[in-house]
Amino acid sequence: MSEFDRRTFLKTGSGAALAAGPLAGLWLTSAQAQQTDTLTIAYNVGLPSWDPTTGPSAVNPSIQGIWKAVFDQYIDQAADLTFMPGLLTKWGWNADKTKVEMELRAGALWHDGTPITAADVVWNRRIGPLVAPPAAHPSDLHAIEKQGKLFLQWFRASIFADAIWINSVESQERGSNKLQQLRMAEAAGFNVAPTLVSNAPVDIRAFLASDGAFIAKPLAPLNWHSDEISASAYTAEISGCESYPDDALQWLPMIYQRKLEKDFELRIVVMGRSVFAVRINSQDVKSAALDWRAGQDDPNMVHEAFELPTDMRSAIFRFMDAMGLLFGSLDVVVAPDGQYWFLEINEQGQFLFLETILPSLPLLDAFSQFCSRPSGDFVYAAPEDPIRLSSFYQSDYFKRDHCERLSLHLFHTPHVSEKE
Repeated sequence: MSEFDRRTFLKTGSGAALAAGPLAGLWLTSAQAQQTDTLTIAYNVGLPSWDPTTGPSAVNPSIQGIWKAVFDQYIDQAADLTFMPGLLTKWGWNADKTKVEMELRAGALWHDGTPITAADVVWNRRIGPLVAPPAAHPSDLHAIEKQGKLFLQWFRASIFADAIWINSVESQERGSNKLQQLRMAEAAGFNVAPTLVSNAPVDIRAFLASDGAFIAKPLAPLNWHSDEISASAYTAEISGCESYPDDALQWLPMIYQRKLEKDFELRIVVMGRSVFAVRINSQDVKSAALDWRAGQDDPNMVHEAFELPTDMRSAIFRFMDAMGLLFGSLDVVVAPDGQYWFLEINEQGQFLFLETILPSLPLLDAFSQFCSRPSGDFVYAAPEDPIRLSSFYQSDYFKRDHCERLSLHLFHTPHVSEKE
């Protein structure tokens, strides 16, 4: 009996191979292998999408073989489930554990034939503060700072011009503008509290003289650090301004708003067309009543996953599109009468801390998918075994190399022993 392996079978053509074997007598003439350079393989299962990360089919093992036959993976797996090179030939941390380095296979192409480069997706997180060189003369610091800021501004706008940015430099600047946020949110369908942004004492006093209670908050986060204390400026209730001298009001422009009655608050993380909302019961904790961040470490403040109504999801998408943002974290107040009030969006806001509180919330897995194909139309496809932040915290890799450094960036530090 003739023997042939899979490679020979595909190379010679299935009809020719079968015709040479014991089933030759059963082979119909119409099914004889055609002389062609195209190999056609039939599968007995439908393929709903050519995006291997979209919809329930993303976790259907019956069609994983189709995708693996068409798409290359960044990192593949051997038969024993160990990692092996795919599109990436090398990956790992650099010597001082500050960067992840990856080497891309030479000649790798996207599905449309364009080359794959390291500059296809950029997570535009946050730029650290400029640090003055110790040897610089004090009179030169202004020039050094000005040139450094211009360099960063122009460099970010010019490098990786064809990449998809999360978020783009232009959208990041627009998204950080609190005044623009309030206008766009109201146009998108949100309720927005009466607001004054000013450093004019006459206008501020006139605004606060109307009926009702008011709050004041800074235009951007304010923090003070010393050897003895660290402090942050949160939202504060304010009444009148008679006790404040004019120069105190003029020095620091602030956002003044009518105080909202709250039932609870929402932190809403948006990735394209995927939305993850968490209810924060801030009114149960005195220190968090005005600003939930002030009571974020209080164990009595309950967090719960929350399902947004359809009209609010639509308003969020209209707002994100108008702002040109693919990603962001919104803060929203829900009043006792059920009305939704927009506070602000942080276009690079903290979000993984929510998964440390609610481990079932798949934020790390969703963001990993999002970074692989960022767009305003992104929809998260939950796999059977998502990447979990809790598993990452418990990994030897995290404990060995990054526990101390990464925990500094978390609201809720993972429980790791001193020895670890």
